[in-house]
Amino acid sequence: MRDNLIIRALQPRDAQEWRRLRLEALQTCPTAFSSSYEDARQQDLAAFAAHIPRTGKPSILLGAFDGKALCGSVGVHVSANPTLSHRGEIWGVYVAPAFRGTGVATALMHAAIAHARTHVALVQLSVGTDNHAARSLYRSLGFERYGIERRALRIDGFDYDHELMALHFDP
Repeated sequence: MRDNLIIRALQPRDAQEWRRLRLEALQTCPTAFSSSYEDARQQDLAAFAAHIPRTGKPSILLGAFDGKALCGSVGVHVSANPTLSHRGEIWGVYVAPAFRGTGVATALMHAAIAHARTHVALVQLSVGTDNHAARSLYRSLGFERYGIERRALRIDGFDYDHELMALHFDP
């Protein structure tokens, strides 16, 4: 892993950098996300800032910075609904291509898991069945498959299945 890597919660002031990274993610890996590049690029900076959870809440959006540049991100969403607030959802995991294989994704996931562990009993995620690198990372972190969502996404007329995974924090 890079020595100058900093992982921290994103703030609204980071919206421009996060918008840049998110648009890159949606454009380069369209089958990895349920949002589309076309829809996201039409959103202004204020819309991106509004998606960044406020500090002190169970939900968080973490960023990995190599120096001053945002090179990766991961979100943890925790529902405000009391019947769902015992579980979190990992979303939006992305590392810029130049930083893949350097430990950035692992560091981001460790930070997301550490945060989630203080707020929920388990975290869940969904990953494309064809995304072998991500599935391997999640398994190495203790995530276990609990199902397959057939035809989870349809992009350009093609359907993509997703593996549903969870990490339980209960003893």
